[in-house]
Amino acid sequence: MYFEIEKHLPGFCDTIMVFDADGDVIFEIDSRLTLNKRTLRVFSPDEKVVAVLERQDNLIEPTFNIYLKGNFYGELVKEFTFFEPRFHIVSEYGPIITHGDLINLDFRLIDDEGSIIAIVSDDLSDEEDNYGIEISEDVDPAFIIALLIGIDIQLNE
Repeated sequence: MYFEIEKHLPGFCDTIMVFDADGDVIFEIDSRLTLNKRTLRVFSPDEKVVAVLERQDNLIEPTFNIYLKGNFYGELVKEFTFFEPRFHIVSEYGPIITHGDLINLDFRLIDDEGSIIAIVSDDLSDEEDNYGIEISEDVDPAFIIALLIGIDIQLNE
């Protein structure tokens, strides 16, 4: 499944649109920052919340908890490094590894069996303000979109 995500930083209260291959809005992400806590909600086209990201600020490694339909589904932790960014991702699909150039949005998400579950690339989109994502049929696209939004936010903070 192919999607495109708008490129920009969510601010105090902002939305990010996710489009399908036909250019239709498939998800809308609402970002809220209240009392130093960031919460993002992923809405389906029928305005139902399908995923939630909640930022948990640890001392060194900021974490996003990801919930699908109200149930805990995964955790995204940005590891403390001096050079290239690294993430520790644990989910219902098992551990997920990022492989490639995270900063320039050219990477893959790989499960613990070595299968590619998503390809992220700035080059996949014709729109300058979007980046493209090809998601495997075996995973929930709402989870992958939520995970990628969490990665994007942590890379740009």
